[in-house]
Amino acid sequence: MRFTEAQRKTVQGHLELLGEGVWSHTIVVFLHGNYLLDTSIEQHIESEGQDLQWLLDKCGNRYHVLNFQDRSDDTQVKELLEMIEETVAQNNGCHFEIDKKILQEMKERRRAEEERANERMKRMKKQRDDIRSQMSESTSFTNRENENH
Repeated sequence: MRFTEAQRKTVQGHLELLGEGVWSHTIVVFLHGNYLLDTSIEQHIESEGQDLQWLLDKCGNRYHVLNFQDRSDDTQVKELLEMIEETVAQNNGCHFEIDKKILQEMKERRRAEEERANERMKRMKKQRDDIRSQMSESTSFTNRENENH
């Protein structure tokens, strides 16, 4: 499965919500490394094209591969934990924290979106009720017409 431009834009949009600083704390984890078969991860990345390369460039080429078929290989988890520790060290020992202003903006966006969704639901319910009412009136009118003939 290819990493598409649409997926890149989705990842970019989600991470941009957290602020530009998130990229220095980001590690791309490739799951199911066993699907690579005889292809190295570097070959796979190169074959994927510019969208995946853009993502890896944004996060400082920090990536890790997990192979779920080889569960006896505990080195892959140890290596991932080491990479996390290195990433924290590169960020002056700080974990990523969302800026309070950004967090507030996200909460406001979510609240506004919930309000819009509620308004859409109310409009749909009203339309449904109006249609049912019209159908009921139409059926009632048709029944009266049939009784008069």
